[in-house]
Amino acid sequence: MARVLPIALTLLVLLSGCMQGDAGSDPDEDSNDDMGTATPLPTTLGALTRMPPVSLGAAAGEPNIAVGPDGTIYTSDPSIGIWRSDDNGATFTKASASGITGGGDGDIVVDAAGCIHWLGLFGSDGNGDAAPIPYHRSCDRGETFSDGVDLSNGTGSDREWIGQSDAGVLYASWRGSNDTRGVISVTTSFNGGLNWTPLVDMSDDAVGGPIVGGAVEGQVFEAMTTFAASPVPQESQGGAIFLARSFDHGHTWDLVPVIEPAQSAQVGLIGFPTSIFPVVDADDAGNLYVVFSADQRTLPQATPKPAARFSVYLMVSSDLGQSWTEPRLISDPVKVAVMPWVAAGADGRIAITWYENVAGLPADFLPDAWNVKLWESIDATNPTGASVIVQLNELPNHVGAVCTSGTGCLAGDRSLLDFFEVAIKADGNPVAVWTYSIAGTGVGIAAQGADLYVGGVLEGTPLR
Repeated sequence: MARVLPIALTLLVLLSGCMQGDAGSDPDEDSNDDMGTATPLPTTLGALTRMPPVSLGAAAGEPNIAVGPDGTIYTSDPSIGIWRSDDNGATFTKASASGITGGGDGDIVVDAAGCIHWLGLFGSDGNGDAAPIPYHRSCDRGETFSDGVDLSNGTGSDREWIGQSDAGVLYASWRGSNDTRGVISVTTSFNGGLNWTPLVDMSDDAVGGPIVGGAVEGQVFEAMTTFAASPVPQESQGGAIFLARSFDHGHTWDLVPVIEPAQSAQVGLIGFPTSIFPVVDADDAGNLYVVFSADQRTLPQATPKPAARFSVYLMVSSDLGQSWTEPRLISDPVKVAVMPWVAAGADGRIAITWYENVAGLPADFLPDAWNVKLWESIDATNPTGASVIVQLNELPNHVGAVCTSGTGCLAGDRSLLDFFEVAIKADGNPVAVWTYSIAGTGVGIAAQGADLYVGGVLEGTPLR
């Protein structure tokens, strides 16, 4: 699987890729009547009816979720488990997932043909050689996967993500290095993962969230928070939140600030200003949504993490990142809220999930009970737009501290690891997968096993 595809962006390549689908047949689009006119979505935000949570059993944290074109819901985890649901999330079956490697982390997308694309960490290739960022694909619903191919050419080290455009162009990013420094690297596939472009530097080293395609073909975005000691871009200094963006399928990139650098005020014990990485998504109208968790007292964080009370904030851009709304606090202001994720649908319609504690104690070292929250809006571009919140779990998913310093959690509970995800089902309602670790005792890496649960919204105002 050599990188033989040229960078030049051609419609012929896009149309000839074996995994490309007809953009006009996307089942996630609004339904159409006999005259071909889209059925308007409801304009009143209603109450949310929670799905009964489903246990997937023992697994690892940091679960992924994606919805296929036929409505199949797929979840995965770093233990290289793949589960699927054919009944809108009521029940799940575990797939064989034969041949998949790279259980350090993982990420998945499902293309228009129903093929699963997996990007892992610390796996192997078809010859059994080490592959820091192994890519695999499955076109039989996760039963078997292709041999691994190291997209990083041996340079990858952490935080790999895979995303796609509406036309099925695949994007992969990760933390790695070039000949001179640490970078976030990117590569693109125009033919369903058969070939990948040469590596491109998205930015200097940073803590990047998932890579996503935009509303217009060619647009690609990734939100990141920078290290206080590793400024990105070079003319800035101190921790900040940036949006990396490309308008040519990842060939070239520029960075625009979401929140300006904190300069010398950034004195956290961990050298980045948010509790963990920010997350971005784009709705069908091209609006961008960045969510992140930061200390309420100052944005970005200016106090040591163990003393911080983190909350979830939303910022919106309707001009591709040139300008942003003020941070909107969407979690309970007297609680700690961490690890947010966002899924965007039609114009202004988004769902955001996070873990929130009960007593509101600073999270990194003090124990508390935790729950899974989901926030939904159909007017999210409006800073005061209406919203609803529902708790997805029935009993607390975790009792203990929640350390969000990554591998820096030397004396903190990291049983939940670093993230969980939400997606939009075929019926337009959100579905999430989260980690359950009721008595987390993780020190550094999690010492206790975890379970995964899937839940979401059974009935509500559809987001797409």
